Amino acid sequence: MFAWLKKKSGPPSADAVMARVIILKYLFVKFAGTPPEYFSEHSEKWTRDERNTFFEKEQVQHKHLAERLHEAGLWNVMEQKERKFIQMSSKEVTQQMLVDATWSVESIVCLLWALGYIANLPEYDQQADPDLTNALPTELPQVLMKNAVLRPRTLVEEQRNLAELWHWRSRTRQLQDSNYNFSFPGGLTIQKVIGMAASKAATNGVIPSPIGDDFPIFGKPYRDATHEEYSQATSIAVERHRALNWLCGLAPRNRWSETPTGT
Repeated sequence: MFAWLKKKSGPPSADAVMARVIILKYLFVKFAGTPPEYFSEHSEKWTRDERNTFFEKEQVQHKHLAERLHEAGLWNVMEQKERKFIQMSSKEVTQQMLVDATWSVESIVCLLWALGYIANLPEYDQQADPDLTNALPTELPQVLMKNAVLRPRTLVEEQRNLAELWHWRSRTRQLQDSNYNFSFPGGLTIQKVIGMAASKAATNGVIPSPIGDDFPIFGKPYRDATHEEYSQATSIAVERHRALNWLCGLAPRNRWSETPTGT
């Protein structure tokens, strides 16, 4: 059982991908079950007994999640920080952990797409709806892993290339905003390079038609996206790029947290 644990390199197997989906879903459920903002909003009004009761109930919930992961044989598959997160109380959770848990939906949806449970990934200016994570069947983890089947590798690699392309556009925007001095041969400018990349991608049918010789996002050229829009698009691209790089075997020993996202 769990022969994929011995894999040292190469793309993860279908059962390994399913295991990662289940782990991420449990982490997200833990976050969604007792939102830390609820604790911070109400705890100051509680008596000592009420606070103790809250933490006792929360501890029971966390213990139940851990037990289910143990029963599925996934507890030892999880990374140390993931096991720690499952056992944390609301008062221990940091803001960065909240951000990571929120954006993990993008990774879950990518993996569910690779397993065939979601037909298409949302556009790169559209956050994945958390409800999409419910596409994961409610069968026992052991059954889900046994029956897991991945889409053809070529399709996964095509999606990976697309995620990297959008991540590349995000990083070029970051460099443009910092007045980075781009240097290209033959009198090329970064604006021309972006325009050519957008035109080629649109011709290949992987992005919509360019707007103003730029990648289209939120109905405008990428360069005109507001700071908030740019931040959202960047987070979407980074999370999907990570998940799809992992699916393509680019993480050392398939360790999720070590997945590179270079462009």
